Amino acid sequence: MISRITSNLRLALPLATFALALITSQAFADFKVRLMQANLTSGSTPTYNERHGARIIQGLKPDIVTLQEFNVGNNSEATLRHFVRKNIGEDYFFYRDPNPDNKLPNAILSRLPILEGGTWIDPFVLHRGFTWVRIQLPNGKILRVISVHFTSHSEHNRAAEALALMHYLHENVPLTEGLILGGDLNTGKEQELALKNLLPWFTVETRPTDVTGTTWGTNLSHRKILDWMLIDRRLAKLRASVIIGEGKDELNFPNGLVFDSWRYPRLEEVWPIRPNDSRARGMEHLAVISDLVFPDVMPAAADGPFPQPPEFVDFSGRGWPDNLQGERPAVTSPVARQQKGRSDCAEHWAQIAKEIEKTPVGP
Repeated sequence: MISRITSNLRLALPLATFALALITSQAFADFKVRLMQANLTSGSTPTYNERHGARIIQGLKPDIVTLQEFNVGNNSEATLRHFVRKNIGEDYFFYRDPNPDNKLPNAILSRLPILEGGTWIDPFVLHRGFTWVRIQLPNGKILRVISVHFTSHSEHNRAAEALALMHYLHENVPLTEGLILGGDLNTGKEQELALKNLLPWFTVETRPTDVTGTTWGTNLSHRKILDWMLIDRRLAKLRASVIIGEGKDELNFPNGLVFDSWRYPRLEEVWPIRPNDSRARGMEHLAVISDLVFPDVMPAAADGPFPQPPEFVDFSGRGWPDNLQGERPAVTSPVARQQKGRSDCAEHWAQIAKEIEKTPVGP
């Protein structure tokens, strides 16, 4: 489902084309794109119904948001459209995983036109997938934005999930598209194997800070680094400070911001956020913000090739057995065939997860 207040696909694409024509008819210098990772459900049954998460999104004014567990009311297109318009903003397109079997769907919001979207099979989680969209920037370049929610059950399964995602990207994303990966990766630490698997294409070295300048985790205790907004290595030099407020009241976060409304000193600058929004009943995650500044004309280096993702991952100085380097699972599957595809895919990656678990990891 692609929507911008109106829209099924047939309505959204003309709107996107019209909006893009308005954007590209203007002369642009550099332009900023604010990215937000947001698993901001609340309530006894986690949804966005109670609007704590929606207020945080509205107040921080992101241009692109990767969402997890995006359930609202009866989840009809009209309900979702009304919720976004009333509680987040009228100028957003959104795409939500359309598979009715994915009960905790990922989604993406964008002020910039969404050209198309889809969902790839997550081999370890039955009720959600890897949801992606293609977004056109004012300079004509394409961003592929992916929203993911890795399993919480096993570090080794998350490592195999990350590897599966890398193969999806390698087989489906043209080299000319930039990549943004936002998600609840359920990683408890910076050294997790899943993050090592993402290193060839994404920067994971830069950690955002809270309002005190301290590097914290992204759960409410600030002890676990669950949520990430990862940037294509070729775009890393476009990263900019997150600035909130103006003049002498400006707050500057050079590496990005982990936002906690309970700790934030000047909520009037991020209205309508309320002090307890990040600590609402059922809220388990904090928002993560990163800013990129794109030039009007992208440097040639930004179109450079992606590294080839590994056929296997070597964590210990030795590779995986040859018999686990067989054919990759199918990586595109219409919704109607997704469950059948998931079975083959899951079996393949479950083998890989077991081998990771048996492999000693470093010193």
